[in-house]
Amino acid sequence: MTRILSGTAAVLAGSRTVAFTGAPLSDANCPEDGSVVLGGASYFIASRTDTSHFELTRDYEGVDGTVSCEIDPLNANAINLVKVARSITEYNAKLALTDAYGKGLFYECAGLSGANDPGPGKLARNAAAWADTTEIYMDVLDYGGHEQGALIDLAKAGTVYIVRSIDTGAYAAFLLSASPENMGPDEWRKVTLEYVDGDGIIGDGELVAVEWNRSAEGLKIDFEDVFTGRAAYDAAAGGFMFLSLDGADGAGAPAVLYRKRSVAAGDWSPPIPYQGPKGDKGDPGPFTELTFGPVTTVPYGQPAAVSAVIIDADTVRLDFSIPAGQDGAGTGDMVGPAGGVTDGAPVLFSGAGGKLTKAGAFASQSDAETGTDTTKFMNALRTAQAIAAAPRQAGSLVQMVKSITISATTISSTMTLTDTTPTNTNGTQVMAVAITPRKVGNKIRGTVNIWGGATGVLNLIGMAFVDNAANALTAHAQTVAGAYAEQLTFEFDFTVATLDARTFAVRLAVSGGSFTLNGLSSGRLWGGVAQCSIALEEIAT
Repeated sequence: MTRILSGTAAVLAGSRTVAFTGAPLSDANCPEDGSVVLGGASYFIASRTDTSHFELTRDYEGVDGTVSCEIDPLNANAINLVKVARSITEYNAKLALTDAYGKGLFYECAGLSGANDPGPGKLARNAAAWADTTEIYMDVLDYGGHEQGALIDLAKAGTVYIVRSIDTGAYAAFLLSASPENMGPDEWRKVTLEYVDGDGIIGDGELVAVEWNRSAEGLKIDFEDVFTGRAAYDAAAGGFMFLSLDGADGAGAPAVLYRKRSVAAGDWSPPIPYQGPKGDKGDPGPFTELTFGPVTTVPYGQPAAVSAVIIDADTVRLDFSIPAGQDGAGTGDMVGPAGGVTDGAPVLFSGAGGKLTKAGAFASQSDAETGTDTTKFMNALRTAQAIAAAPRQAGSLVQMVKSITISATTISSTMTLTDTTPTNTNGTQVMAVAITPRKVGNKIRGTVNIWGGATGVLNLIGMAFVDNAANALTAHAQTVAGAYAEQLTFEFDFTVATLDARTFAVRLAVSGGSFTLNGLSSGRLWGGVAQCSIALEEIAT
């Protein structure tokens, strides 16, 4: 688009009036002092008469006729204003650039990206929202093309970064979690940080300034020791700080600092006080005595409060107000049973008020098994006993215990086959096993399995006893032949009368000769894996 208005004009020699043919004239395209070219000759516009006529500032010097016409709407003032506007724009751009650099590092915001080089002059981040950003990525070249790697590397954990829009002033503030990481290397930096606050919107493509403030490091003491230890650091670099714990030149407390003024050996500063002198004691406060007053319970929901009550010129008393519990009716105290309770015993509420308590008790084994007492507590042992005593289907197995022997025991105790109940003096005991019944009335079923070999044909007698009773619970006999492996198996039943542990034993005898368990008369068989056994099963009834 051009600002020049073109057309044709009817002119008269010596006249200043021009009749224009073309677009309608206006103050904008045909202003006073605007320039016009008529048939190749330049003139200035004195005024506009209407939308098709204007007057020249001097007489037309050509001949009568119709000539080409070009009107330039910019007069001298307008041109000067344009030049001034351009100068101001250029100045503002330079000023903005100077301001951006004055605020910190200067970049174009490239938006969300992975952990990659964002490109020269650009800054990217690892999240779409500034508030979710935990990493930003900065090229070592800023928007002005200047190398900023060394400046970026000055930051460390605790440094504050403020990313601020040059145009709007919107910002996002961060706290660095670690020093910037050199990537590339020396091409871009990855900065790990934590979002702190922000305001406004920083759009992708905007120019931003990265303002930063390093956290203070405080006084850095390189080494501390007694004064005589300072000599070990006489060759340290300038700035090295040594804390003399025993004072100036080792003369005693308080501790002082020495600083190396240069790398020259022994170039130490005079002692610097590490702790200033103790100040004078301050004036006493208005009150020198503090006492505590009553504690008042206020309704539920009211805040706790402390009131200072001035007693006299030296004394102030503190009164406390504490809110009651949620029901608003209690005083917040609980009364235990008179005389205390047994350590470890459970506690029950006494009455319906919720404030009095009484001692509770744990259930006994009988309580647990019968389940008749509802006011006592169950511990782990009683719970296990209750489970064990729970009704089972008749004939089901409650528990089983077993004892075996792998010994090649030789039995030579003799007894005859008579109609007399065997006693615990007959034969030799070879096995025993104990069981603790779970429920009165259940059955204990025993199964005895004996095998081995005899020296000849004889009767092998097996007997079962309970709790070393004088008389046998049951007895069996088996005729065996010599030089052969023989087996004696028998069962017995016992009704549970109490829940005390019961021990069942097996005794063996022969009518003559001898019988060897787990082998023959010549010795053991099967290398110790052969076995005789007694198994007890508690059967539910």
